Amino acid sequence: MKFSVLSNASARLIRPVRLWNFLGTLGFLGAVSLPGSAQQILLSPGNLIGGGASYYGSFDSGVYSADKVLNQQTGAITDIQGYDMWLGEDGASSGYFVLDLGAAYKLDRIDLVNTHNEFYNDRGTDAFTILVSNSITDAGEVTEGVPLGMDLVSPVTLLTGTLTFWLYEETPVIDVFSSSSFVSGASGTAWRYLLFRFDSINGGAGGGLNEIRLYTAIPEPSTFALLAGVACLGLAAMRRPRRG
Repeated sequence: MKFSVLSNASARLIRPVRLWNFLGTLGFLGAVSLPGSAQQILLSPGNLIGGGASYYGSFDSGVYSADKVLNQQTGAITDIQGYDMWLGEDGASSGYFVLDLGAAYKLDRIDLVNTHNEFYNDRGTDAFTILVSNSITDAGEVTEGVPLGMDLVSPVTLLTGTLTFWLYEETPVIDVFSSSSFVSGASGTAWRYLLFRFDSINGGAGGGLNEIRLYTAIPEPSTFALLAGVACLGLAAMRRPRRG
């Protein structure tokens, strides 16, 4: 299923701006892919709202800050020092960051790409945990005055696993975790906030991550039919001549 915004020259046909806004309020436009697939939730560095200290920096500042995990949301993956990777504190066996997805989504798939610190191949994530919540709080500051930003309130575990530790000379490996891998108590619920945490490391020097990509489920055909019917009613209402 495909939708396009009509040009201004065609605006008189169905008042597309009003229809577009109407469909958007229904959540219809976020699900224009075919049923049975998953649609990516496109994020940007601005979706990062908290985290622990990074390698010689805070969660959102420094060469290896956590916003790097959101700068390759589409296309090929690279792992270039200072551009494409988040690294936790040097030697730390645990580190985390927090994302605001902008709205609550039922996650259907999570793609994770480990880091290896480019040609050094000296650090990366082994075991990890992903927590979710619909509430956040200000986490305050660490002892050295480095801000932590926001943290989750009453977090729920969505996913645990391990990441592939690939080397600089190899093609980047995308570890794909479908909803069948999610914890049953959290799967199927819409969540707005997500925390990624590495719990153990590969390489000995620390942990980190190259990229995270999130996907939401596309409605089933019956849901599409319902939304399409509501959209048609809205369109008919828009086209009805005004009285008086």
